[in-house]
Amino acid sequence: MLANPPFGSRGKVNTPHLLQRYELGHRWQHAKQGWHPTHLLSPGQPPEILFIELCLRLLRPYGRMAIVLPDGILQNATTEHVRDWIRGRAELEAVVSLPQHTFVPYGTGIKTSLLLLRKHPAQPHQVFMAVPQKIGYDVKGQPLYLRDCDGKVMHDPRGKPIVDSELPSIARLFHQAETAVPNLLAF
Repeated sequence: MLANPPFGSRGKVNTPHLLQRYELGHRWQHAKQGWHPTHLLSPGQPPEILFIELCLRLLRPYGRMAIVLPDGILQNATTEHVRDWIRGRAELEAVVSLPQHTFVPYGTGIKTSLLLLRKHPAQPHQVFMAVPQKIGYDVKGQPLYLRDCDGKVMHDPRGKPIVDSELPSIARLFHQAETAVPNLLAF
């Protein structure tokens, strides 16, 4: 499953009948055993957090998901329970921190990361992580092209300019890392 939840200026979901459908629609408390939901509903939850839960629910056992999330969910202390909830239901396979300007051409400058998850952890493993610097366009959305040592734009055999992006290389490296270790659950 590929997913890009709505995030940014949409506000919060605060409708009780919607919030009660989600574990992440409740308030959470930390105890010695970790984070646990309470019976109280959250006063409002960003839609991207509920979207994470919905996506994981839709996956089959051992199903895989790639999801773009705002970095705040991955870093803020106020969303620690969300990260704990994800770890309890899915195996984190990779994190690709995207440049700040990745979604600028689409109207948002929110810093994001791409998470690759597998539902129901199988066994401990290493997590692939990448931080691309070049994604094929600049902060203004203008395309970037590979250049030779003289500064001239390079072209493919068909005569088209070659986009300067590290994302295809990262995808190849992830695939190589994934296939280097036999995985009995891959089907």
